Order: sequence, then structure tokens, then C-alpha cells
Amino acid sequence: GHAIAEGTRTRYCINAAALTVNRIPRPVASADVPPSLAHVLGRRELLTARFAMGCYWHVQDLFSKVPGVLSTTAGFVNGAEAVELRYDPHVVSYEELVELFFASHDPSTFRAAGEKGPGGKYRCEIYALDGQQRATAETVRARVNQAAGCAVATPVLSADAPFQPAPEAEQHYYL
Repeated sequence: GHAIAEGTRTRYCINAAALTVNRIPRPVASADVPPSLAHVLGRRELLTARFAMGCYWHVQDLFSKVPGVLSTTAGFVNGAEAVELRYDPHVVSYEELVELFFASHDPSTFRAAGEKGPGGKYRCEIYALDGQQRATAETVRARVNQAAGCAVATPVLSADAPFQPAPEAEQHYYL
């Protein structure tokens, strides 16, 4: 997490992603790719995914450690702090990303509503960019719902609203 000084008091921003210990190695930086492989990677079709799960710094850090996720950008969707990531579907599937998303936060009503109440900027949401992503996210959501034994409140939404990147100073806080 991180601390925010407010006069004589300190406020702490901690979410489930900040408390999760992940032993996933960081992906190879593009600058470290040998020229012989650069042309192959350049031809691969990368896909995009968007998730909101509290403070975007933690979400960005979590997904940046996943092999196959080649870039993450912190930003906003409909006022929620969110992360847009570009990933190689030959290395990591959208289903695996959604599973990590659900495993890294509490999908209860409180977390889905957000720290500052319904519509708060720290709410948890999945933004499906197409019908296939929506179907996959809904399938994973149903599995989590069944395994949890209670209703999962985290919604799967259509990504109708544009993704607005946060300022450069807000990117990759933990790197």
C-alpha cells in the first residue's frame, strides 16, 4: 500500500492486491529481447483487457508480474481507477487474467460498491471489450459465485466508456 499525509494524520491505501504475495516472475522487458526474437514478437497479435480493483497502483503491479502481460497502463473508466493491459494470448489467456482478478480481491457487495460507496473510484469491475471477453468473464464469475457459496457482486460490464490513462507521474508506481 501507500500512505497519504493529511495534515497531522496519515491515511493508508491498502487493498487485497497489496496484501497478496505473488511469486510470479516479472516478464522480460522488450529491451532485453534478442533481435532474433524481436521480429517474431512484433508479429504476435496482442489483446487488451481492462480491470478495476481498487487503487490502480496495486492492480498495475499485480498484472505487470504475469508472464505474457507485456504492458499495463493505470487510468480511469467511468471515474473508477482501472488498469488496461496488453497481453499475448499465446502465453496467458483472458480466462487466466480474470481468474487472477477474482483471486486478488473480495468480490462482496462492499468491494464491488467501492471504498467510497456505490460509484466510488475504488470499485471493482471487469470491462469486457467484446462478446467473447464478456462470456469468459461471466463463466469465471459463475464459477467463483458457486465456489464462494454467496452472491458475487463484482460486475462484468461492457467497455462502452473510454479508457483514460492517468498522468505519466502516476504510472508504474512500484517499479
